[in-house]
Amino acid sequence: MTLQQLELLVKAYYECELSRSEEEELRKVLLTSPLHSREIDLCRLEMGIEASMRNAGTSRKPTPVRYWLMIAASVALLLGIGSTLVNRVNPSPNPTMTENTIVYISGKKVQDYAYAKKLAEANQAESMAMLNEMLNQAKAEQENCNMTLTKISTTQKNNALN
Repeated sequence: MTLQQLELLVKAYYECELSRSEEEELRKVLLTSPLHSREIDLCRLEMGIEASMRNAGTSRKPTPVRYWLMIAASVALLLGIGSTLVNRVNPSPNPTMTENTIVYISGKKVQDYAYAKKLAEANQAESMAMLNEMLNQAKAEQENCNMTLTKISTTQKNNALN
């Protein structure tokens, strides 16, 4: 069966055009077919086939790469926030420019300490805004993953009851 034919069957399943026996045949095809697309994988998930395919191969649950990337991003974000907070609680004394202090910004020598400090504070504020945006995105991704895990768990429980 080709990818297009299988997607047509999945579409017919969603439009309730298949009989019970045709649905069972689709279930068997989805269980054994190596073909994948968004529609096919969603149909597998809704039919509960995804869980049985996962459990049939190994007893250990595979961990999605995306999940680990989110954890790594969250850890990096927390480390960044922690170091920022530590620096705010225990700030280093304001350095003063002396004859020995040389500041370069974008390859140009800056003599005015107040100007250099103002630019650094502006960059820090921009970085903090980006950090807060990344934190909000990480929270949204975490919530999305939690919802997906809940759906999978509910589907598995429903399949176990059937």
